[in-house]
Amino acid sequence: DKENEAAAKEGNDDEDGDLMEVDVNAEAPLSRKQRRLKKKEEMLAKSHAKEKKEEEKPGKAKRSEHGVWIGNLSYATDKKMLQAFFSSCGKPTRIHLPCSRPGVNRGFAYVDFATADEVASAIALSETMLDGRKVLIKDAHDFVKNTPTSEAATASKPNARPRGNQRQRQSNPPAATLFVGNLPFSTVKSDLEQLFSAFGRLHKVRLMTFEDSGKCKGFAYVDYVDVEGAKAAVESPKNHYLEGRVLRVEYGSEEAVKRG
Repeated sequence: DKENEAAAKEGNDDEDGDLMEVDVNAEAPLSRKQRRLKKKEEMLAKSHAKEKKEEEKPGKAKRSEHGVWIGNLSYATDKKMLQAFFSSCGKPTRIHLPCSRPGVNRGFAYVDFATADEVASAIALSETMLDGRKVLIKDAHDFVKNTPTSEAATASKPNARPRGNQRQRQSNPPAATLFVGNLPFSTVKSDLEQLFSAFGRLHKVRLMTFEDSGKCKGFAYVDYVDVEGAKAAVESPKNHYLEGRVLRVEYGSEEAVKRG
């Protein structure tokens, strides 16, 4: 009997040793897509924090109430080129040139001046050539107040390249509204209507334009009557090019869908 009890005890010990504790309150592990998005958000947060820290350094140029936004830049354009380009207008007090990596800008910049007259002179240079590209220049306040930050950053990326299958890199769920970025500044509403009507019935096209000139800001929203039309547009390579530019075609954010 003692041997049986010892064997039973030993068996129980072995069973206890095989048990695994599970925390039912623990959060589920992130998917690959969620990890990628989280990493991207962290990198952007670090980048913004670094830029803010740089601006707060003693001796750093402060932001001026007089400034311009310049878009359609070559990726290779640097601050010295911008300073030389605007030299006829006055000396820039600050140049903010966001970069995706060292030596590669994101296609746009903000340039501050000391006076409103210098800003007017800078805006007059719009649609002239800089580093092989015809740039668009607007009052910085006019551009920012009507353009969401994330869209301003990607609205005018020159010579963009496809980053894989459009369907696989969507950050928003399927919706009847599409965000279309990297549009040429010469784009008009009829260009988009002709391009996207082939995939489904359109409700309307919302082309984001500057108030003074009516020119395209580099992005638009295309609203379909149903989600199927938007899905067909996203999944077809035919709608991802316009005037030699690779378009950024994505499902719209929740806010964009509501406005549509």
